[in-house]
Amino acid sequence: MKRTKQRSDRTGQNIPEHVSGCRQFEGEDLLYWERMQKNAELQKEWANQQVREHKAAQHNEKEEEAAYAQQTDAILRMRGMLEDEMNAKRANMMKEMQEENKRLAQQKRDRESAWK
Repeated sequence: MKRTKQRSDRTGQNIPEHVSGCRQFEGEDLLYWERMQKNAELQKEWANQQVREHKAAQHNEKEEEAAYAQQTDAILRMRGMLEDEMNAKRANMMKEMQEENKRLAQQKRDRESAWK
């Protein structure tokens, strides 16, 4: 195992930082806590991003459902109007046919009475 000693010829190393006088041992991870904190922040950000994406997907789904419902209502309204118009035309046509039949029947009665 390699040991390092503090040297007085380097600036900033006049006072030993640790009891043993060594600054770092071989294999020692001095940035462990900083790295763990950064990882925790990243994990929190990813979780927040997933929540935002999930909420956006729900919002888009609700908007699509609302647009579909609105489109369906418009189609049903149009269909109802067309059915009403068709029923009115059919009723008018039947009434005209009935009047024509009455007129033809009256003409036939008049001809028959004229022949007698």
